[in-house]
Amino acid sequence: MQDRRTQPSYSQLTTQRSVILTTSRSASPRTRSLVSTLRLITPVTKLSRGKKNVPQLVEIARAQNAQVLIVTEKFGNPAGFVDLASGTLYAFDGVFIARGVRKLVGRSLPAKVIPPERQPTSAGAKALVHLLSSFPSHPGSFNTKLEAVLKDDREVLGLEARGTSCVAFFFRLEGKENSSKA
Repeated sequence: MQDRRTQPSYSQLTTQRSVILTTSRSASPRTRSLVSTLRLITPVTKLSRGKKNVPQLVEIARAQNAQVLIVTEKFGNPAGFVDLASGTLYAFDGVFIARGVRKLVGRSLPAKVIPPERQPTSAGAKALVHLLSSFPSHPGSFNTKLEAVLKDDREVLGLEARGTSCVAFFFRLEGKENSSKA
């Protein structure tokens, strides 16, 4: 058995070759649906959590030289991603998951995530754009496009595959929230 001091810590791994997406141990159906949909339209690997604890996830990440993202929940709904290496939380206020994505993409694999033409305004949306567009490219037959749109008092960050909106993340705009109460 190797000495722990000679092994680099998980956060010291700088060259990320892949991204592993997983949930909490007892995830809600909406969270499992989000992970399954993201696996179909982004170049990530889905890991069924089962009874694996966080140290076991770290060992899997070390073995595969991968970045692990855990989908967090709030009141049974997906609320964000936690990067296991840095502990960074990429939070959002709501999510829309389209139905029929598996039928849309078929057996095709996604190649990469293309950043949006219009940069988002909210801090949460900017952080999530940076995270999603940093996913490594894979050989695949289609690209997933990010779109940032302002809608009423929120910002919507959508993932489009083959011209169809598949997932949309919602962010409240900080300035708009206070002005509507006046």
